[in-house]
Amino acid sequence: PNDYETNDGIDEDDENDNDVVRDKSAGVERKTEHLQCTFLDTPGHVHFYQMREDSARVANAAILVVASDEPELMGQTIESINCLMDMDVPVVVAINKIDLKNSDPARTRSLLEKNGLLQPGFCLGGVEPEVVEISAKTRQNLSRLERAVYRAIESRRPLLAWGDDIPAEGVVIESSSSRQTGALLRVVVTAGILRVGQSYTSGL
Repeated sequence: PNDYETNDGIDEDDENDNDVVRDKSAGVERKTEHLQCTFLDTPGHVHFYQMREDSARVANAAILVVASDEPELMGQTIESINCLMDMDVPVVVAINKIDLKNSDPARTRSLLEKNGLLQPGFCLGGVEPEVVEISAKTRQNLSRLERAVYRAIESRRPLLAWGDDIPAEGVVIESSSSRQTGALLRVVVTAGILRVGQSYTSGL
């Protein structure tokens, strides 16, 4: 991420400061004025533990989205919590749907605490999970969520390996082929800098 400067006296929930690039692949690239990162979105269904684990393994931080209008945690939410605990990755919890009349963020926090995620002093990836209450529909507090994600990523900066003298390494998240281009790989670079014209090998 780029250097991130904020004014704590201003709620910067602008609708026009986001440039989101989407396609049908596994990765979603989000650009804002201060932050550029790639999201690996996993299916919102239970029994996708391996896919979530693979994503968490290459991520610098994770966002756990939980609906605040549900009386209990969904099965996929509990599975995701278990996966994040196993992988020990920094987590930002986004409590969503706070615009609804039956929204109860306090209940959601309590459910997350009962499942071990928000207990006092509990850390993942060396930091305590940060909670942001949001509405994806009205865009309320999305900038606060962005800042929380930035802080989570920053907590991992000492562990990241970047520099001109470091060979690039990465993880293939998707592959395809065509007669026009041949084999095409979508890669998350986890170390070093990947440059045009360089050759690399890929395999298990």
